[in-house]
Amino acid sequence: MAYDHLDQQFQDIEEVLGKEMEQQAIQVAILDLKDVYDKFQRKGSSSEQRIANGRVTGVAWTTIHQVEKIEAFVQRTPEAANKVGERLYVGPMELKVTYETCELHRVNFSVDLDSLYKTPSGDIVYALDKVEVDERNVWQLVINVTLTGGFTASFKSKGFRIRTKPRAARHDCQKNGNDDLSSNANKRKRKDSGLSSPSRKDSVSSQASFEVPSPYSVLTDYLEAQRARIENLTVVNLMQTRRGDIAYHLNLTEATRRRPDLEEGDVIAFLANSKTGKTEIEKLSHENTQNAMMAGVISRSAYLNANTPSNDFAKGTTDTVCVIGLVKVKVLGTVQNGERVYVSLNKPGVAVPETQIPLRPMADRTPTLLGQAMESKDSHSQDEVHLIQCFVSVVLGIQSGQIANAINNLQEKMQGTFEDVMIEERSRWLSGLRWKVLLFIVIAVLLSVVLYMFLAPGTWFQKLRCEKGRIKGHSAYFEFVSWDRQYPKVYGIEFTWQNLIDKLDLQECKRYNASGMHYYLNLARCEYFEKIVLDHKPQIRGPEIFAVDANCSKVFYVECEIQKWTQYTSARNIRCYP
Repeated sequence: MAYDHLDQQFQDIEEVLGKEMEQQAIQVAILDLKDVYDKFQRKGSSSEQRIANGRVTGVAWTTIHQVEKIEAFVQRTPEAANKVGERLYVGPMELKVTYETCELHRVNFSVDLDSLYKTPSGDIVYALDKVEVDERNVWQLVINVTLTGGFTASFKSKGFRIRTKPRAARHDCQKNGNDDLSSNANKRKRKDSGLSSPSRKDSVSSQASFEVPSPYSVLTDYLEAQRARIENLTVVNLMQTRRGDIAYHLNLTEATRRRPDLEEGDVIAFLANSKTGKTEIEKLSHENTQNAMMAGVISRSAYLNANTPSNDFAKGTTDTVCVIGLVKVKVLGTVQNGERVYVSLNKPGVAVPETQIPLRPMADRTPTLLGQAMESKDSHSQDEVHLIQCFVSVVLGIQSGQIANAINNLQEKMQGTFEDVMIEERSRWLSGLRWKVLLFIVIAVLLSVVLYMFLAPGTWFQKLRCEKGRIKGHSAYFEFVSWDRQYPKVYGIEFTWQNLIDKLDLQECKRYNASGMHYYLNLARCEYFEKIVLDHKPQIRGPEIFAVDANCSKVFYVECEIQKWTQYTSARNIRCYP
Protein backbone atom coordinates (compact mmCIF):
# COMPACT_ATOMS: atom_id res chain seq x y z
CA MET A 1 0.00 0.00 0.00
CA ALA A 2 2.85 2.38 0.77
CA TYR A 3 4.43 1.68 -2.63
CA ASP A 4 1.14 2.37 -4.39
CA HIS A 5 1.00 5.77 -2.74
CA LEU A 6 4.54 6.58 -3.89
CA ASP A 7 3.70 5.48 -7.47
CA GLN A 8 0.75 7.88 -7.57
CA GLN A 9 2.95 10.76 -6.40
CA PHE A 10 5.54 9.97 -9.09
CA GLN A 11 2.80 9.95 -11.77
CA ASP A 12 1.54 13.36 -10.64
CA ILE A 13 5.08 14.77 -10.73
CA GLU A 14 5.66 13.38 -14.23
CA GLU A 15 2.38 14.90 -15.47
CA VAL A 16 3.28 18.36 -14.12
CA LEU A 17 6.82 18.18 -15.50
CA GLY A 18 5.44 17.03 -18.88
CA LYS A 19 3.15 20.03 -19.14
CA GLU A 20 5.97 22.40 -18.20
CA MET A 21 8.22 20.82 -20.83
CA GLU A 22 5.50 21.14 -23.48
CA GLN A 23 4.95 24.75 -22.44
CA GLN A 24 8.67 25.44 -22.83
CA ALA A 25 8.69 23.58 -26.16
CA ILE A 26 6.27 26.14 -27.73
CA GLN A 27 7.56 29.64 -28.50
CA VAL A 28 5.81 32.64 -30.09
CA ALA A 29 7.47 35.86 -31.21
CA ILE A 30 5.71 39.02 -32.42
CA LEU A 31 8.12 40.53 -34.92
CA ASP A 32 6.93 44.06 -35.73
CA LEU A 33 4.44 45.16 -33.08
CA LYS A 34 4.64 48.95 -32.70
CA ASP A 35 4.33 50.89 -29.48
CA VAL A 36 1.77 53.32 -30.94
CA TYR A 37 -0.78 52.99 -33.76
CA ASP A 38 -2.60 55.97 -35.28
CA LYS A 39 -6.29 56.11 -36.23
CA PHE A 40 -7.26 57.99 -39.38
CA GLN A 41 -10.56 59.06 -40.88
CA ARG A 42 -11.70 56.78 -43.69
CA LYS A 43 -14.25 58.30 -46.08
CA GLY A 44 -16.82 56.14 -47.81
CA SER A 45 -20.46 55.23 -47.48
CA SER A 46 -19.96 55.86 -43.76
CA SER A 47 -17.12 57.77 -42.14
CA GLU A 48 -15.03 55.56 -39.84
CA GLN A 49 -11.83 55.99 -37.84
CA ARG A 50 -9.60 53.07 -38.84
CA ILE A 51 -6.11 51.97 -37.79
CA ALA A 52 -3.29 52.90 -40.15
CA ASN A 53 -0.69 50.22 -40.98
CA GLY A 54 -2.20 47.72 -38.57
CA ARG A 55 -0.60 44.56 -40.01
CA VAL A 56 1.39 42.59 -37.42
CA THR A 57 3.52 39.51 -38.21
CA GLY A 58 4.65 36.74 -35.90
CA VAL A 59 6.20 33.29 -35.79
CA ALA A 60 5.34 30.21 -33.71
CA TRP A 61 7.65 27.21 -33.42
CA THR A 62 7.78 24.01 -31.40
CA THR A 63 10.27 21.20 -30.77
CA ILE A 64 7.75 18.42 -30.21
CA HIS A 65 4.40 18.20 -32.00
CA GLN A 66 3.32 20.01 -35.14
CA VAL A 67 1.33 23.26 -34.90
CA GLU A 68 -2.33 22.55 -35.68
CA LYS A 69 -4.01 25.92 -35.19
CA ILE A 70 -3.20 29.52 -34.21
CA GLU A 71 -5.81 31.89 -32.79
CA ALA A 72 -5.31 35.61 -32.22
CA PHE A 73 -7.32 37.98 -30.02
CA VAL A 74 -7.04 41.68 -29.24
CA GLN A 75 -8.07 43.17 -25.91
CA ARG A 76 -7.39 46.06 -23.59
CA THR A 77 -4.67 45.36 -21.07
CA PRO A 78 -6.01 44.46 -17.61
CA GLU A 79 -4.82 47.80 -16.22
CA ALA A 80 -6.57 49.76 -18.99
CA ALA A 81 -9.72 47.63 -18.67
CA ASN A 82 -9.91 48.37 -14.94
CA LYS A 83 -9.68 52.11 -15.58
CA VAL A 84 -12.23 52.10 -18.40
CA GLY A 85 -14.77 49.91 -16.62
CA GLU A 86 -17.96 49.14 -18.54
CA ARG A 87 -18.14 52.43 -20.46
CA LEU A 88 -16.07 51.14 -23.39
CA TYR A 89 -15.54 47.77 -25.00
CA VAL A 90 -12.50 45.96 -23.54
CA GLY A 91 -12.53 42.66 -25.45
CA PRO A 92 -11.28 40.14 -26.22
CA MET A 93 -12.21 40.09 -29.93
CA GLU A 94 -10.86 37.47 -32.33
CA LEU A 95 -8.68 38.52 -35.27
CA LYS A 96 -8.41 36.62 -38.53
CA VAL A 97 -5.04 34.80 -38.73
CA THR A 98 -3.31 34.60 -42.11
CA TYR A 99 -0.74 31.78 -42.44
CA GLU A 100 2.23 33.04 -44.43
CA THR A 101 4.49 29.93 -44.39
CA CYS A 102 3.92 26.57 -42.71
CA GLU A 103 6.73 24.15 -41.91
CA LEU A 104 6.86 21.04 -39.76
CA HIS A 105 7.70 22.82 -36.51
CA ARG A 106 7.47 26.49 -37.57
CA VAL A 107 4.57 28.68 -38.75
CA ASN A 108 4.83 32.31 -39.86
CA PHE A 109 1.53 34.16 -39.49
CA SER A 110 0.09 37.67 -39.59
CA VAL A 111 -2.97 39.55 -38.32
CA ASP A 112 -4.48 42.90 -39.27
CA LEU A 113 -5.60 45.11 -36.40
CA ASP A 114 -7.73 47.16 -38.81
CA SER A 115 -9.78 44.09 -39.80
CA LEU A 116 -12.02 44.78 -36.78
CA TYR A 117 -14.17 47.88 -36.37
CA LYS A 118 -17.35 46.95 -34.54
CA THR A 119 -18.53 43.97 -32.53
CA PRO A 120 -21.70 42.09 -33.54
CA SER A 121 -23.53 44.06 -30.85
CA GLY A 122 -22.42 47.39 -32.37
CA ASP A 123 -19.64 48.36 -29.95
CA ILE A 124 -16.53 49.99 -31.45
CA VAL A 125 -13.58 47.67 -30.78
CA TYR A 126 -10.93 50.41 -30.59
CA ALA A 127 -13.05 53.11 -28.91
CA LEU A 128 -10.72 55.72 -27.43
CA ASP A 129 -11.18 57.20 -23.99
CA LYS A 130 -10.68 60.96 -23.74
CA VAL A 131 -9.08 61.07 -20.31
CA GLU A 132 -5.81 59.44 -19.20
CA VAL A 133 -5.30 58.44 -22.80
CA ASP A 134 -1.82 57.02 -22.17
CA GLU A 135 -3.14 54.56 -19.56
CA ARG A 136 -6.65 53.74 -20.82
CA ASN A 137 -6.11 53.34 -24.57
CA VAL A 138 -3.65 50.44 -24.33
CA TRP A 139 -4.27 47.06 -26.01
CA GLN A 140 -2.42 43.76 -26.28
CA LEU A 141 -2.49 40.66 -28.49
CA VAL A 142 -3.27 37.21 -27.11
CA ILE A 143 -1.94 34.31 -29.23
CA ASN A 144 -3.25 30.78 -28.61
CA VAL A 145 -1.23 27.94 -30.22
CA THR A 146 -2.75 24.43 -30.43
CA LEU A 147 -0.55 21.41 -31.25
CA THR A 148 -1.59 18.20 -32.96
CA GLY A 149 -1.23 16.39 -29.66
CA GLY A 150 -4.05 18.52 -28.22
CA PHE A 151 -1.85 20.75 -26.04
CA THR A 152 -2.62 24.51 -26.12
CA ALA A 153 -0.44 27.37 -24.95
CA SER A 154 -1.36 31.05 -24.65
CA PHE A 155 1.00 34.02 -25.09
CA LYS A 156 0.38 37.73 -24.47
CA SER A 157 2.20 40.49 -26.30
CA LYS A 158 3.44 43.75 -24.88
CA GLY A 159 0.96 46.59 -24.64
CA PHE A 160 0.55 49.00 -27.54
CA ARG A 161 -1.30 52.33 -27.54
CA ILE A 162 -3.84 53.55 -30.10
CA ARG A 163 -4.38 57.26 -30.60
CA THR A 164 -6.01 59.71 -32.97
CA LYS A 165 -3.51 60.65 -35.66
CA PRO A 166 -1.89 63.96 -34.56
CA ARG A 167 -1.94 66.92 -36.88
CA ALA A 168 1.32 68.06 -38.46
CA ALA A 169 2.92 70.90 -36.48
CA ARG A 170 3.09 74.20 -38.35
CA HIS A 171 4.75 77.46 -37.34
CA ASP A 172 3.68 80.85 -38.63
CA CYS A 173 6.96 82.50 -37.81
CA GLN A 174 9.98 82.40 -40.09
CA LYS A 175 13.11 80.83 -38.73
CA ASN A 176 15.62 82.59 -40.99
CA GLY A 177 17.51 85.15 -38.95
CA ASN A 178 15.18 84.71 -35.98
CA ASP A 179 17.04 82.07 -33.98
CA ASP A 180 17.87 84.67 -31.39
CA LEU A 181 14.17 85.25 -30.69
CA SER A 182 14.18 82.44 -28.19
CA SER A 183 17.34 83.65 -26.50
CA ASN A 184 17.43 85.63 -23.30
CA ALA A 185 18.20 88.78 -25.28
CA ASN A 186 14.54 89.01 -26.31
CA LYS A 187 13.30 88.56 -22.75
CA ARG A 188 13.72 92.22 -21.91
CA LYS A 189 11.71 95.10 -20.77
CA ARG A 190 10.51 97.21 -23.71
CA LYS A 191 11.90 100.77 -24.09
CA ASP A 192 9.81 103.77 -24.83
CA SER A 193 10.56 104.83 -28.42
CA GLY A 194 10.17 108.51 -27.48
CA LEU A 195 13.17 108.55 -25.02
CA SER A 196 16.86 109.10 -26.01
CA SER A 197 19.71 107.06 -24.58
CA PRO A 198 20.63 108.18 -21.02
CA SER A 199 24.06 109.61 -20.16
CA ARG A 200 26.63 107.61 -18.24
CA LYS A 201 25.80 109.45 -15.07
CA ASP A 202 22.13 108.77 -15.53
CA SER A 203 22.96 105.16 -16.20
CA VAL A 204 24.82 104.80 -12.95
CA SER A 205 22.01 106.35 -11.00
CA SER A 206 19.54 104.20 -12.84
CA GLN A 207 21.44 101.08 -11.99
CA ALA A 208 21.57 102.10 -8.37
CA SER A 209 17.80 102.49 -8.18
CA PHE A 210 16.95 99.58 -10.55
CA GLU A 211 14.52 96.93 -9.23
CA VAL A 212 14.40 93.43 -10.61
CA PRO A 213 10.95 93.00 -12.22
CA SER A 214 8.55 90.24 -11.19
CA PRO A 215 8.46 87.20 -13.47
CA TYR A 216 4.80 88.03 -14.24
CA SER A 217 5.78 91.41 -15.72
CA VAL A 218 8.39 90.14 -18.16
CA LEU A 219 7.58 90.95 -21.79
CA THR A 220 8.82 89.02 -24.80
CA ASP A 221 8.67 89.41 -28.55
CA TYR A 222 8.01 85.73 -29.17
CA LEU A 223 6.75 82.92 -26.96
CA GLU A 224 6.29 79.28 -27.96
CA ALA A 225 4.89 76.70 -25.54
CA GLN A 226 3.07 73.38 -25.68
CA ARG A 227 0.71 74.25 -22.85
CA ALA A 228 -0.03 77.44 -20.89
CA ARG A 229 -2.43 78.44 -18.17
CA ILE A 230 -3.41 82.10 -18.29
CA GLU A 231 -5.82 83.62 -15.80
CA ASN A 232 -6.68 86.62 -17.95
CA LEU A 233 -5.72 87.12 -21.62
CA THR A 234 -5.98 90.38 -23.52
CA VAL A 235 -5.19 90.47 -27.25
CA VAL A 236 -4.37 93.97 -28.47
CA ASN A 237 -4.09 93.42 -32.20
CA LEU A 238 -4.82 90.23 -34.14
CA MET A 239 -5.14 86.63 -33.02
CA GLN A 240 -4.32 84.13 -35.77
CA THR A 241 -5.15 80.42 -35.91
CA ARG A 242 -5.49 77.73 -38.54
CA ARG A 243 -8.54 76.30 -36.81
CA GLY A 244 -11.90 77.57 -37.93
CA ASP A 245 -14.66 77.38 -35.33
CA ILE A 246 -15.75 78.02 -31.77
CA ALA A 247 -17.06 75.00 -29.88
CA TYR A 248 -18.89 74.45 -26.60
CA HIS A 249 -18.57 71.47 -24.31
CA LEU A 250 -22.03 69.98 -23.73
CA ASN A 251 -23.00 67.04 -21.52
CA LEU A 252 -23.44 63.65 -23.18
CA THR A 253 -26.48 61.47 -22.55
CA GLU A 254 -26.02 58.39 -20.39
CA ALA A 255 -26.21 56.09 -23.43
CA THR A 256 -23.51 58.07 -25.27
CA ARG A 257 -21.23 58.03 -22.22
CA ARG A 258 -21.37 54.24 -22.17
CA ARG A 259 -20.64 54.07 -25.89
CA PRO A 260 -18.69 57.17 -26.96
CA ASP A 261 -18.90 56.79 -30.74
CA LEU A 262 -19.24 60.46 -31.72
CA GLU A 263 -16.90 61.47 -34.54
CA GLU A 264 -15.99 64.66 -36.34
CA GLY A 265 -18.87 65.88 -38.49
CA ASP A 266 -21.60 63.84 -36.80
CA VAL A 267 -24.96 65.61 -36.63
CA ILE A 268 -26.15 65.53 -33.02
CA ALA A 269 -29.44 66.22 -31.26
CA PHE A 270 -29.97 68.59 -28.33
CA LEU A 271 -32.16 66.71 -25.84
CA ALA A 272 -33.67 67.66 -22.50
CA ASN A 273 -32.90 65.35 -19.58
CA SER A 274 -36.28 64.44 -18.08
CA LYS A 275 -34.78 64.11 -14.58
CA THR A 276 -32.45 67.11 -14.33
CA GLY A 277 -34.00 69.34 -16.98
CA LYS A 278 -30.55 70.10 -18.42
CA THR A 279 -29.55 69.92 -22.08
CA GLU A 280 -27.63 66.84 -23.24
CA ILE A 281 -26.43 65.70 -26.65
CA GLU A 282 -26.22 62.44 -28.55
CA LYS A 283 -26.02 61.39 -32.19
CA LEU A 284 -29.23 62.14 -34.06
CA SER A 285 -31.21 58.96 -34.78
CA HIS A 286 -34.70 57.81 -35.72
CA GLU A 287 -35.38 57.17 -32.03
CA ASN A 288 -34.57 60.67 -30.71
CA THR A 289 -35.40 62.90 -33.67
CA GLN A 290 -38.93 63.58 -32.38
CA ASN A 291 -37.57 64.82 -29.03
CA ALA A 292 -34.69 66.89 -30.44
CA MET A 293 -34.96 70.59 -29.56
CA MET A 294 -32.38 71.52 -32.21
CA ALA A 295 -29.36 70.04 -33.98
CA GLY A 296 -25.62 70.68 -34.16
CA VAL A 297 -22.33 69.29 -35.45
CA ILE A 298 -19.46 67.63 -33.55
CA SER A 299 -16.27 69.69 -33.91
CA ARG A 300 -12.68 68.54 -33.75
CA SER A 301 -11.18 71.74 -35.21
CA ALA A 302 -12.19 74.45 -32.73
CA TYR A 303 -9.70 77.19 -31.86
CA LEU A 304 -11.74 78.02 -28.78
CA ASN A 305 -13.34 75.37 -26.58
CA ALA A 306 -15.77 77.01 -24.19
CA ASN A 307 -17.59 75.60 -21.18
CA THR A 308 -14.83 73.05 -20.62
CA PRO A 309 -15.17 70.68 -17.64
CA SER A 310 -13.59 71.97 -14.46
CA ASN A 311 -12.12 68.64 -13.36
CA ASP A 312 -10.69 65.52 -14.94
CA PHE A 313 -13.58 63.36 -13.75
CA ALA A 314 -16.07 65.31 -15.89
CA LYS A 315 -13.93 65.35 -19.04
CA GLY A 316 -15.33 62.07 -20.37
CA THR A 317 -18.91 63.22 -19.92
CA THR A 318 -18.89 66.03 -22.51
CA ASP A 319 -18.14 66.59 -26.17
CA THR A 320 -17.52 69.66 -28.32
CA VAL A 321 -20.31 71.08 -30.51
CA CYS A 322 -19.63 73.79 -33.08
CA VAL A 323 -21.38 77.05 -32.19
CA ILE A 324 -20.15 79.03 -35.19
CA GLY A 325 -17.37 78.76 -37.76
CA LEU A 326 -15.90 76.50 -40.44
CA VAL A 327 -16.17 72.84 -39.53
CA LYS A 328 -16.26 69.46 -41.27
CA VAL A 329 -19.80 68.05 -41.63
CA LYS A 330 -20.87 64.57 -42.74
CA VAL A 331 -22.98 65.26 -45.85
CA LEU A 332 -24.95 62.65 -47.79
CA GLY A 333 -24.60 62.48 -51.58
CA THR A 334 -23.47 65.15 -54.05
CA VAL A 335 -23.13 68.70 -52.74
CA GLN A 336 -22.24 71.96 -54.50
CA ASN A 337 -20.32 74.89 -53.09
CA GLY A 338 -22.77 77.44 -51.70
CA GLU A 339 -25.59 74.98 -51.07
CA ARG A 340 -27.34 75.11 -47.73
CA VAL A 341 -27.10 71.90 -45.74
CA TYR A 342 -29.88 70.60 -43.52
CA VAL A 343 -30.39 67.80 -41.03
CA SER A 344 -31.28 64.60 -42.89
CA LEU A 345 -34.76 63.26 -42.05
CA ASN A 346 -34.29 59.93 -43.85
CA LYS A 347 -30.83 59.11 -42.45
CA PRO A 348 -30.32 60.82 -39.07
CA GLY A 349 -26.78 61.58 -37.98
CA VAL A 350 -25.72 63.20 -41.26
CA ALA A 351 -26.63 66.29 -43.27
CA VAL A 352 -28.10 66.63 -46.77
CA PRO A 353 -27.86 69.46 -49.31
CA GLU A 354 -30.98 71.50 -49.98
CA THR A 355 -31.51 69.77 -53.35
CA GLN A 356 -32.36 66.56 -51.46
CA ILE A 357 -34.87 68.16 -49.09
CA PRO A 358 -38.42 66.79 -49.75
CA LEU A 359 -40.97 69.37 -50.87
CA ARG A 360 -43.41 68.32 -48.16
CA PRO A 361 -42.54 67.84 -44.48
CA MET A 362 -42.15 64.23 -43.35
CA ALA A 363 -44.29 63.20 -40.38
CA ASP A 364 -44.90 66.88 -39.47
CA ARG A 365 -41.12 67.46 -39.22
CA THR A 366 -39.31 70.28 -40.98
CA PRO A 367 -35.56 69.98 -41.62
CA THR A 368 -33.24 72.09 -39.47
CA LEU A 369 -30.74 74.36 -41.22
CA LEU A 370 -27.13 73.67 -40.20
CA GLY A 371 -25.16 75.99 -42.46
CA GLN A 372 -23.70 76.37 -45.94
CA ALA A 373 -21.27 74.18 -47.88
CA MET A 374 -17.92 75.81 -48.64
CA GLU A 375 -16.75 73.18 -51.13
CA SER A 376 -18.18 70.86 -53.79
CA LYS A 377 -18.14 67.07 -53.81
CA ASP A 378 -19.47 64.68 -56.45
CA SER A 379 -20.83 61.33 -55.31
CA HIS A 380 -21.42 58.19 -57.36
CA SER A 381 -24.10 57.07 -54.89
CA GLN A 382 -26.71 59.06 -53.01
CA ASP A 383 -25.93 56.94 -49.92
CA GLU A 384 -22.24 57.93 -49.87
CA VAL A 385 -21.19 60.17 -46.97
CA HIS A 386 -18.41 62.80 -47.27
CA LEU A 387 -16.77 65.15 -44.79
CA ILE A 388 -17.50 68.57 -46.31
CA GLN A 389 -16.14 71.93 -45.14
CA CYS A 390 -19.18 73.99 -44.14
CA PHE A 391 -19.94 77.23 -42.37
CA VAL A 392 -22.09 76.19 -39.43
CA SER A 393 -23.97 78.31 -36.91
CA VAL A 394 -26.31 77.17 -34.16
CA VAL A 395 -28.08 80.52 -34.50
CA LEU A 396 -29.06 79.60 -38.06
CA GLY A 397 -30.66 76.40 -36.79
CA ILE A 398 -32.58 78.29 -34.10
CA GLN A 399 -33.76 80.92 -36.59
CA SER A 400 -34.78 78.29 -39.14
CA GLY A 401 -36.75 76.51 -36.41
CA GLN A 402 -38.50 79.75 -35.44
CA ILE A 403 -39.30 80.54 -39.07
CA ALA A 404 -40.58 77.00 -39.60
CA ASN A 405 -42.78 77.31 -36.50
CA ALA A 406 -44.11 80.67 -37.70
CA ILE A 407 -44.91 79.18 -41.11
CA ASN A 408 -46.57 76.20 -39.47
CA ASN A 409 -48.64 78.51 -37.26
CA LEU A 410 -49.67 80.53 -40.32
CA GLN A 411 -50.55 77.35 -42.18
CA GLU A 412 -52.57 76.09 -39.22
CA LYS A 413 -54.41 79.42 -38.99
CA MET A 414 -55.13 79.41 -42.72
CA GLN A 415 -56.13 75.78 -42.48
CA GLY A 416 -58.51 76.63 -39.61
CA THR A 417 -60.07 79.49 -41.60
CA PHE A 418 -60.37 77.28 -44.66
CA GLU A 419 -61.97 74.53 -42.60
CA ASP A 420 -64.49 76.99 -41.13
CA VAL A 421 -65.46 78.14 -44.63
CA MET A 422 -65.68 74.55 -45.80
CA ILE A 423 -67.87 73.60 -42.83
CA GLU A 424 -70.24 76.50 -43.52
CA GLU A 425 -70.46 75.67 -47.21
CA ARG A 426 -70.88 72.01 -46.40
CA SER A 427 -73.77 72.83 -44.05
CA ARG A 428 -75.50 74.79 -46.80
CA TRP A 429 -74.91 72.03 -49.27
CA LEU A 430 -76.19 69.37 -46.87
CA SER A 431 -79.27 71.46 -46.13
CA GLY A 432 -80.08 71.63 -49.83
CA LEU A 433 -79.07 68.03 -50.28
CA ARG A 434 -81.74 66.82 -47.87
CA TRP A 435 -84.50 68.31 -50.03
CA LYS A 436 -82.83 66.97 -53.14
CA VAL A 437 -82.59 63.51 -51.65
CA LEU A 438 -86.24 63.61 -50.57
CA LEU A 439 -87.30 64.73 -54.04
CA PHE A 440 -85.15 62.02 -55.58
CA ILE A 441 -86.75 59.38 -53.36
CA VAL A 442 -90.26 60.53 -54.32
CA ILE A 443 -89.40 60.52 -58.01
CA ALA A 444 -87.73 57.12 -57.68
CA VAL A 445 -90.80 55.68 -55.94
CA LEU A 446 -93.14 57.09 -58.57
CA LEU A 447 -90.89 55.83 -61.34
CA SER A 448 -90.74 52.40 -59.71
CA VAL A 449 -94.54 52.29 -59.49
CA VAL A 450 -94.89 53.31 -63.13
CA LEU A 451 -92.30 50.77 -64.25
CA TYR A 452 -94.00 48.10 -62.16
CA MET A 453 -97.33 48.86 -63.76
CA PHE A 454 -95.86 48.76 -67.24
CA LEU A 455 -93.57 45.78 -66.83
CA ALA A 456 -94.93 43.55 -64.05
CA PRO A 457 -97.45 40.81 -64.99
CA GLY A 458 -101.06 40.97 -63.77
CA THR A 459 -101.25 44.77 -63.40
CA TRP A 460 -104.09 46.98 -64.63
CA PHE A 461 -101.87 48.15 -67.50
CA GLN A 462 -101.43 44.56 -68.69
CA LYS A 463 -105.19 44.09 -68.47
CA LEU A 464 -105.80 47.22 -70.56
CA ARG A 465 -103.22 46.04 -73.09
CA CYS A 466 -104.90 42.63 -73.40
CA GLU A 467 -108.45 44.09 -73.73
CA LYS A 468 -107.48 46.51 -76.48
CA GLY A 469 -109.46 45.68 -79.68
CA ARG A 470 -111.98 43.38 -78.00
CA ILE A 471 -115.69 43.26 -78.62
CA LYS A 472 -116.96 45.13 -75.58
CA GLY A 473 -119.26 43.21 -73.28
CA HIS A 474 -118.59 39.86 -74.97
CA SER A 475 -116.88 37.12 -72.95
CA ALA A 476 -116.97 33.40 -72.27
CA TYR A 477 -116.28 31.06 -69.39
CA PHE A 478 -115.76 27.32 -69.07
CA GLU A 479 -114.11 24.63 -66.96
CA PHE A 480 -112.28 21.49 -68.07
CA VAL A 481 -110.50 18.47 -66.59
CA SER A 482 -106.73 18.51 -67.14
CA TRP A 483 -104.50 15.51 -67.59
CA ASP A 484 -103.42 15.74 -63.95
CA ARG A 485 -107.02 15.73 -62.70
CA GLN A 486 -107.21 19.46 -62.11
CA TYR A 487 -110.25 21.67 -62.89
CA PRO A 488 -108.88 24.89 -64.31
CA LYS A 489 -111.25 27.78 -64.96
CA VAL A 490 -110.79 29.70 -68.21
CA TYR A 491 -112.11 33.23 -68.78
CA GLY A 492 -111.88 34.73 -72.25
CA ILE A 493 -112.77 38.00 -73.96
CA GLU A 494 -114.19 37.95 -77.50
CA PHE A 495 -112.37 39.32 -80.55
CA THR A 496 -113.08 39.16 -84.22
CA TRP A 497 -110.89 36.55 -85.85
CA GLN A 498 -108.89 39.12 -87.79
CA ASN A 499 -108.26 41.34 -84.75
CA LEU A 500 -107.25 38.32 -82.70
CA ILE A 501 -104.63 36.99 -85.13
CA ASP A 502 -103.29 40.52 -85.68
CA LYS A 503 -102.98 41.09 -81.93
CA LEU A 504 -101.15 37.82 -81.31
CA ASP A 505 -99.31 37.74 -84.67
CA LEU A 506 -100.78 34.36 -85.58
CA GLN A 507 -101.17 34.85 -89.31
CA GLU A 508 -100.43 31.21 -89.96
CA CYS A 509 -103.53 30.08 -88.01
CA LYS A 510 -106.80 29.40 -89.84
CA ARG A 511 -110.27 29.99 -88.41
CA TYR A 512 -112.62 27.12 -87.56
CA ASN A 513 -114.37 25.88 -90.68
CA ALA A 514 -117.92 26.46 -89.50
CA SER A 515 -120.36 29.34 -89.38
CA GLY A 516 -121.47 31.13 -86.23
CA MET A 517 -118.19 30.54 -84.32
CA HIS A 518 -117.02 33.04 -81.63
CA TYR A 519 -113.29 33.51 -80.90
CA TYR A 520 -111.86 34.37 -77.47
CA LEU A 521 -108.48 35.37 -75.89
CA ASN A 522 -107.51 33.69 -72.60
CA LEU A 523 -107.27 36.88 -70.48
CA ALA A 524 -105.21 35.34 -67.63
CA ARG A 525 -102.57 33.99 -70.03
CA CYS A 526 -102.28 37.37 -71.72
CA GLU A 527 -101.94 39.31 -68.43
CA TYR A 528 -99.33 36.96 -66.91
CA PHE A 529 -97.31 36.37 -70.12
CA GLU A 530 -98.54 32.80 -70.53
CA LYS A 531 -97.07 31.61 -67.24
CA ILE A 532 -98.62 28.37 -66.14
CA VAL A 533 -98.10 28.72 -62.36
CA LEU A 534 -97.64 31.90 -60.30
CA ASP A 535 -96.42 31.95 -56.71
CA HIS A 536 -99.32 32.32 -54.29
CA LYS A 537 -101.71 32.65 -57.28
CA PRO A 538 -104.24 30.27 -58.83
CA GLN A 539 -103.02 28.14 -61.70
CA ILE A 540 -103.25 29.74 -65.13
CA ARG A 541 -104.11 27.06 -67.63
CA GLY A 542 -106.10 26.55 -70.73
CA PRO A 543 -105.41 27.55 -74.35
CA GLU A 544 -104.21 30.97 -75.40
CA ILE A 545 -107.15 31.29 -77.80
CA PHE A 546 -110.31 29.20 -78.01
CA ALA A 547 -113.57 29.11 -79.97
CA VAL A 548 -117.19 28.49 -78.92
CA ASP A 549 -119.94 27.38 -81.30
CA ALA A 550 -123.10 29.38 -81.95
CA ASN A 551 -125.08 27.43 -79.33
CA CYS A 552 -122.41 27.94 -76.58
CA SER A 553 -122.26 24.19 -76.07
CA LYS A 554 -118.86 23.25 -77.42
CA VAL A 555 -115.35 24.62 -76.84
CA PHE A 556 -112.45 24.17 -79.27
CA TYR A 557 -108.70 24.95 -79.06
CA VAL A 558 -106.32 25.32 -82.01
CA GLU A 559 -102.82 23.98 -82.79
CA CYS A 560 -101.51 26.51 -85.30
CA GLU A 561 -98.51 24.40 -86.31
CA ILE A 562 -100.72 21.68 -87.79
CA GLN A 563 -103.78 23.88 -88.56
CA LYS A 564 -106.04 21.75 -86.40
CA TRP A 565 -108.95 22.65 -84.13
CA THR A 566 -109.75 20.14 -81.37
CA GLN A 567 -112.84 20.01 -79.13
CA TYR A 568 -112.54 19.99 -75.33
CA THR A 569 -114.38 16.79 -74.46
CA SER A 570 -114.17 17.52 -70.74
CA ALA A 571 -115.44 21.11 -70.99
CA ARG A 572 -118.31 21.96 -68.68
CA ASN A 573 -120.15 24.93 -67.23
CA ILE A 574 -119.82 26.73 -70.54
CA ARG A 575 -121.25 30.24 -70.36
CA CYS A 576 -121.25 32.97 -72.97
CA TYR A 577 -121.96 36.67 -72.46
CA PRO A 578 -124.19 38.08 -73.79
